[in-house]
Amino acid sequence: MSSTKIPGWAYLFVGLVVLFVSLYLNYQKMLVFILFGIVFIALGLGKIIFAKRKAPPNPQKPAKYCHFCGQLLAAQAQFCSRCGQQSIVKSSAHPALR
Repeated sequence: MSSTKIPGWAYLFVGLVVLFVSLYLNYQKMLVFILFGIVFIALGLGKIIFAKRKAPPNPQKPAKYCHFCGQLLAAQAQFCSRCGQQSIVKSSAHPALR
């Protein structure tokens, strides 16, 4: 099941529309809708103000290169596919660039 996150600006927009339409129509009969509008505005502002940036769900692992020939290796490789040497170095920098 996929969860869709509603952005803060959507709550803010809906809250403002509900609030202003309720105020325009009839204040006393629309009190519940006015309160819902205020709640949505507060939720929207809270989501906008307190939104935290999260790291991407699948950050890339640092690349692994052969210490002897510089061949890019699979993360779980124990031996180089080009020269056959045992994999020793785990680094994100290519050996030729060090």
